[in-house]
Amino acid sequence: MHQGDKLIPPIDDLMNTNIWQLEHFAFSPGENFSAAQLWLRVRSGAVCRTFMLEFDLLDQEGDPIDLEDIFAKGWSAVDSSSLTVDKLKTSVDFIAATGSQDMVRTPSEKWLDFLFFPGRFSQASLESALYLYCKGRNLPTTTSRGIRANEQPLKARITGAVAAKILLRRLPSNDQPDYESYQRDLQLQWETFFSLLTHLHNRRHEIVGFAFDTEERMSWTICADFVAPMRMNSGFENLAINADLIMSGEINEAHDHVRGRIIETDEDIARSQFLALARRCRSCFAPVPQSKLRSIVIATALTPATDESAEEGMQLIYDQCNFQEEIGELEYNMLNDLSDELNGLGGLNDDHFLAITERIEDRPVNDRGVDREVLGRLGRPFSVAVAQETLQRSQAILLDMLTLLVFLHCDLQEDELSEELRPSQVYENLMMHLRHIELRLWLVSNVRVEKKQAGGRRSEQLTLYEHMFAQDWKAKPDRENASYGLVELLTSWSKNWIFGIDISHVYDRLCGHILADLIEHHDVELALDFLEIAPDTAWISYLKGRLYIMNGEHELAGLTFLEAASEMASLPPNDSPLLTMEEKPFFAKGLASYYHHVSSLFDKIKVFSSTAEFAQLALDELPPDNELHRSLRLIDKRKKSESDSPAPQRIDDAMKEIHLIRNKEHKDELRLRLFNSLNSIGRFHHAYKTLLEIDNHQLQKSSLRTILDTCVRRDAVSTLLELPINGDLAKLADSVLFELAKKSMASGLSSGPAYHKILFAFRTQNGNFRGAAAVLYEHLERLRNANKLAIQNPNDETLVQVYVLLINTLACCGEGEGWLLADPIPHVHEAERKRKLVTIEDIRMEYMAELDRRSEIMHGRFPLVGGGDEMDLL
Repeated sequence: MHQGDKLIPPIDDLMNTNIWQLEHFAFSPGENFSAAQLWLRVRSGAVCRTFMLEFDLLDQEGDPIDLEDIFAKGWSAVDSSSLTVDKLKTSVDFIAATGSQDMVRTPSEKWLDFLFFPGRFSQASLESALYLYCKGRNLPTTTSRGIRANEQPLKARITGAVAAKILLRRLPSNDQPDYESYQRDLQLQWETFFSLLTHLHNRRHEIVGFAFDTEERMSWTICADFVAPMRMNSGFENLAINADLIMSGEINEAHDHVRGRIIETDEDIARSQFLALARRCRSCFAPVPQSKLRSIVIATALTPATDESAEEGMQLIYDQCNFQEEIGELEYNMLNDLSDELNGLGGLNDDHFLAITERIEDRPVNDRGVDREVLGRLGRPFSVAVAQETLQRSQAILLDMLTLLVFLHCDLQEDELSEELRPSQVYENLMMHLRHIELRLWLVSNVRVEKKQAGGRRSEQLTLYEHMFAQDWKAKPDRENASYGLVELLTSWSKNWIFGIDISHVYDRLCGHILADLIEHHDVELALDFLEIAPDTAWISYLKGRLYIMNGEHELAGLTFLEAASEMASLPPNDSPLLTMEEKPFFAKGLASYYHHVSSLFDKIKVFSSTAEFAQLALDELPPDNELHRSLRLIDKRKKSESDSPAPQRIDDAMKEIHLIRNKEHKDELRLRLFNSLNSIGRFHHAYKTLLEIDNHQLQKSSLRTILDTCVRRDAVSTLLELPINGDLAKLADSVLFELAKKSMASGLSSGPAYHKILFAFRTQNGNFRGAAAVLYEHLERLRNANKLAIQNPNDETLVQVYVLLINTLACCGEGEGWLLADPIPHVHEAERKRKLVTIEDIRMEYMAELDRRSEIMHGRFPLVGGGDEMDLL
């Protein structure tokens, strides 16, 4: 270069206009005038772009270099953010939101997912857009219940405002609700709201300044509401972003230095051209069919049918998405022309697809001077933003390639395809990568509120990927030995963070870890949503059961626990913190132990029907009692002659005895749980049968008290009397009821169960007529002394009925056996009264005297004023 020569950047060509102004520029000479950088910020109306030129001022010999050529062809443009409105409108989920023919999800659900994608729109922008929208439609700021609008969740307020004043009309033909018209009206209102939001979003992203960090040689964009660094693209990003430029051949006009950064190898040209072809293939679909295609392909990838071949899967996608209509003859000719550089559509083979999937995870070069497990100097928000952008681009590329593959396989004849194209294998490979990308994308698309202080006053929203996989990564990396600049490392750190875990071999285990974490943190809605991604494994089925329990779907939980039983009974316990130290020993020890654990889960939440079901299943898996007893007897016999047994035999017998005793205790524990559950749900016959099988006599006695009390409290005395209680249990039941009857009669309260009647019925049921007569006699004595006025009422037949019942009961004792021993009753009889013998003749005499008194009262022969304990007759 000579003195007086001018270096003029071709800004007219770069901006595609000759009306522009240079707002900012920065120059970095580099080290020893090598890799110098010139940054320009140019504005033309509302369009503002940044360009960078990297060049050497001196050659290797120290002489000046002619810069005219590189100044003319060596400029690189900074790609706009993926959060600009133009980029958002080309995103896959925006196309899904604008599609209106989705019967699975409503427009509101799709728009909410799009608008509330983490980091996409600020809270302030959404609130302001909602205010403007409500103001424009004259909507109130309070709810119908008087709740202030800002006290409701933002999602609910936006949904309510958009749906307000939209009527569900009826079809004139059959008077049925016109849901299609309603969905269209709703979609129009969402688009109106989005137009307001995009205006505010553009204002927030409006570029107001530029800064250059000379130490790190990194440029920053200053926007109205934030600042953002400019990072270096990865090699795969360069291929994807410049695919159309490479396909059209315009890349050849660029300087060798620029072309070398984009196209590192000869294979990169074919990769980039193939990306452009696949992208153009999917763009043949209109927005609504594109949305349908995305939904079907992702659903197929996440829930692959085990009985469906790859060919059948591709044909199903082809038919459901109507490829034949979307890609007509005109589109086919266009695709065929574009593929000329790739030897036509028939020249596409496995390598074209696999060359992309090998780099789809976009792993950057490894900087050996820097620890890979770092989050970068700019922290998690920057890494999350890069991760979201990378994963969304990867998802779109995989959808592009799947669309192209399905078209090739189903629309072209077999002889038109390359012999080196194996659609089935490529299909499986693409579906696997899409499944992995969807998992990662789901993690960066959902947030969890993290408490910053114990009091919960401050909190922040973290994506699930941050919460689960960023806790152990370093926040401030050491760059002393780094061989790359910060602009490259920002990309490297972020890509390593999102793709740091190779999930190809641990996909099932990783999904289990994620689902367990969601359940542990009680994120029920997120966990239910994650089930669409989770694979079908025994551990996942078990976790589904835990989730359904948490969500109150107990029957569904029981079914999923049963599905996982055969495998979970033999699998070692997972290291998930969801399992407590008390729960882990129940795994890998057979079905009985597993069912015991499941019954415990239901028992904790008092779902007794399911508790009983799994307790019974556990008991069915254990050996019967006679086998246990026989084994114990055999060991006892050997122990008596243990002096003749070798030491190993004695040790073996001792271990077996311990195992058998534990099994016995295990069965008693299960039977007690089964009894309590059956008793709680009113299955008293089955509960009593279980009670009889309990070996521990103390547990048996306490259980009998429990079932007696439950039967009485639930007014199931008739069922109680049907129970075959006999032997020692009958004596115990009698003593329990007698104690309750004594307390009840002594209290004198008319409310509560009539225990004396229950005891009378129980003793009569068991043939104990004298005992039944005894409790009836005590009741009679209490009646006679309880209320004199009630006793003197001739219309009150209570006493007469008790006398008759008592006489009949004593008569049932047999001839000459009609007697009972009556103990003195405190507060009824005199303190010095002794125990006396009462015969049936005594009762009959008292009964006749009672009838005589009633007859006199009926004839009016009684004193106006009584003078004693007994009624004085005139």
